[in-house]
Amino acid sequence: MSDFSRRGFIHISAVSGAAAALAACAPAAAPAAPPAPASSAPSAPAPAWQREWDDLVAAAKKEGQLVLICQQQSEGFRKAFDAFEKTFPGVTIEAQGYASSSLVMPKIQQEQKAGIYAYDVIQHSIQSFLTNLKPTGAFAPLAPVICRPDVLDDKSWADGFQTGFVDSDNLVYMFGWYSSKWAVNTDLVKEGEIKSIKDLLDAKWSKGKIGMVDVRSGSTFTIMLAVKQNLGEETVKKLIVDQAPLFHRDERIITEQLLRGQIAVTNARVHAFIQDFRDQGLGKNVKSIDLPESRSALTGSGLWLMKNAPHPNAAKLFINWLLTKEGQDAWKPTGIGNSRRVDVTPFDPESVIEKGGKYLIVAREDMLKPQDDMVKYLSDLLK
Repeated sequence: MSDFSRRGFIHISAVSGAAAALAACAPAAAPAAPPAPASSAPSAPAPAWQREWDDLVAAAKKEGQLVLICQQQSEGFRKAFDAFEKTFPGVTIEAQGYASSSLVMPKIQQEQKAGIYAYDVIQHSIQSFLTNLKPTGAFAPLAPVICRPDVLDDKSWADGFQTGFVDSDNLVYMFGWYSSKWAVNTDLVKEGEIKSIKDLLDAKWSKGKIGMVDVRSGSTFTIMLAVKQNLGEETVKKLIVDQAPLFHRDERIITEQLLRGQIAVTNARVHAFIQDFRDQGLGKNVKSIDLPESRSALTGSGLWLMKNAPHPNAAKLFINWLLTKEGQDAWKPTGIGNSRRVDVTPFDPESVIEKGGKYLIVAREDMLKPQDDMVKYLSDLLK
């Protein structure tokens, strides 16, 4: 597993510090003014939170480093980390990317059992870490380190700030989400032909016309959980068994099958891959559709603070920065869903969570057991 090292993935930007940034925002120099009268009132002191923030920046620069685990190794993540380093020169990010939580969780458990605490922050999926690492005491409470008023402001977040804490101990924050959508090949599916999960039960879409992600993956078992709640278990059985969909673990391959007409409709996260094909002149025949009975709010945007973080001030600085408007704008190139901040334009407009819509928020801790039960149910159906 390759690190995003100082010499590799991360490019250290040698730019001026916070004081220089403030100076750049100041007006151009004017002719020297005469000395102010002795009676002039002193300037107002900086607000308490700003003084705390300035102290935090200084403390993080003394630590000089942040060690982070993230979800992918991609150009988008490099751009996001570069933006942080440019904002806070002197604090470099050493990051490791793990596409699957199963690859990194055993490593963390083994190291912490040996008394080794090597990481500061994790950005990754939520459900797996809640199930496997939270019980081991691997994380520190996240809520106490969030201090910026522009982050804590309820008006800045869809459904309010507190909605982002999806576990009972406020250990993880869900800062982004996206709506589960289906996608169709418009060469095979007419406009308005599929508007409901019930439409997918037509014999026309049986025997391999539907492509689905492996039932152990969130984009299938979470969607089927919503279908079960809205239409019942029998509908799930008809869709998974009677319609005989094609299953695959690689969503990029499913996306290619869709645009080439090998399947007509899929629940795969096509939006995450389709642009690569469109850059090659392909994929214009792919369109996202919303099937209300399967609506889920999905996320890969979990933020965790590690227990005994070796660089606690840098960790606090990164967490707060990432949750600001500037941080969320910088995060968009990662492609990990849309921000929950209402002042940040969505990365993928087609997967926006609609205000007032009914969605199953599957990242919540109380949804873990229902999801485990659904995985078992789907697996038994397909034996």
